[in-house]
Order: sequence, then C-alpha cells, then structure tokens
Amino acid sequence: MTFFRDHFEKCRVDVKKMSMVELDTARIEWTLSGDSSLGTVDLSCRSTFMMNVITGKVEDHREEWELESLGPASLAFAASRLKWSLQENGIDLVEKSRDFIDQILSRDDMESDQYFVDPMDPKKYIQQQDTTFDDALQLGIVLTLIYACVQVLRTLEGNI
Repeated sequence: MTFFRDHFEKCRVDVKKMSMVELDTARIEWTLSGDSSLGTVDLSCRSTFMMNVITGKVEDHREEWELESLGPASLAFAASRLKWSLQENGIDLVEKSRDFIDQILSRDDMESDQYFVDPMDPKKYIQQQDTTFDDALQLGIVLTLIYACVQVLRTLEGNI
C-alpha cells in the first residue's frame, strides 16, 4: 500500500462487501478514490485471502483492481502502477533467487528434516528423533522386559 501513500492525496477507501466464500477463503470488495496531480482516480478492488483453518494465518493473498474511468489520471495511474509493480517484482525475484541459492548451498537441510512445526503454535518447533539407534535401543528394552517376565514366571512355576 506504499504506492497509494506515495502517489495520491486525500485517499478514501470504502468497503462494499466482506464475505466468507469458503471455510478458508475470505473476500473483501472495496473502492479507492484518490486525487493526483492529473485528477481523480477511482478504483474498484477485490481482495481474496486464503487462510489456514486451524491458525487463521493468511497463506495466499490476491488483489484484483479495475479502473472505473479512463481519464488522464487513471491512465497515468495505470502506467505508474505498472512501473512500480515491475520494480517490486524484480526485488522479490532477486530475494527469492538468493534464498534458493542459499538453500542449495546450505548443508543444514539434513538437520531440518528432524524438526517440524506444531500447527497449533507455528512458532513452536518439535524435534522428531527417528534414528536406527533409537529403534534398536527400544527393541532391546522390550526384549529385556519379556525375558525378565519369562524368568519370573519360571521361578514362580518352580516354587509351587
């Protein structure tokens, strides 16, 4: 929303409709009116939010904008918005590329498989240890308990 703050004066936003389309999808229909140096720009907007049902966290956000008039201010708005969007998408692309390269070069990926996020509390990480050594240790404990039970039953059987 920094684009609006930087390019418009006397912005006015009216929310027309808010609705839940599905259990995990919310839609807000709203209008934006603002004054620029070339005149007034009126936009009809629709925001769609896909949310996690358990946490309520927004997982995906889509914006749809339509110009309500084709005056000089609206055309200048469309051109400047396109320029600004291309710059922002370029910055996002560079950041995603950098993160992807860091992920490929990182050797911590093997350790990241041992952790998972608790869906009830996304900030809480739980360590999941599932190694062959732990499995062998648990099997040994179970076999020892079975052996001890058999020996106790043999001793009790012999005393009767």
